[in-house]
Amino acid sequence: MELDKAFKQRLEQIDWLSRCGTYEKIEVGLPTMQVQSWKEVVKLFDDHWFSILDLKEELIFETLKIHHPTIFEQWMILIRQMKKSLPEKFFYVHYEFWQEKKLYGFFGKATQMIILYAWIESSFLQNIDSFDPFLLKVVKVYELGHFPCGWSGIFPEGKLLYY
Repeated sequence: MELDKAFKQRLEQIDWLSRCGTYEKIEVGLPTMQVQSWKEVVKLFDDHWFSILDLKEELIFETLKIHHPTIFEQWMILIRQMKKSLPEKFFYVHYEFWQEKKLYGFFGKATQMIILYAWIESSFLQNIDSFDPFLLKVVKVYELGHFPCGWSGIFPEGKLLYY
């Protein structure tokens, strides 16, 4: 079982949150819409967004269970491998930033979850024709210096929201 080393390198190159507040259209492979403030981000970072992330996590579980049962059996070992292979500071990405803006600590935890499951998509699910790498597309938002914060519309129709 081999982790995608190129994905780790992509993460190490991200200039986290550097473009938040800068108005620009971005292309990530999903329809997108930019929000205007951190205040709006807080409002949108809600159960609707988390239910979409949970749905995608469940899809990863099921896909691995069916197509890669050995990997599925070693699920927690895989997650621990991923966490160990990243610098510890990664999991506290911009902790000071969140504190300074008086934003909730779960933004960092949500980012961690998105990154870990995107890494699984990148490592194991790219070659499955029926699998849509949704979280890898969300990671592109981070790579462009923005923050994915929600979904407008009834999923899968609608737009990925970012700041």
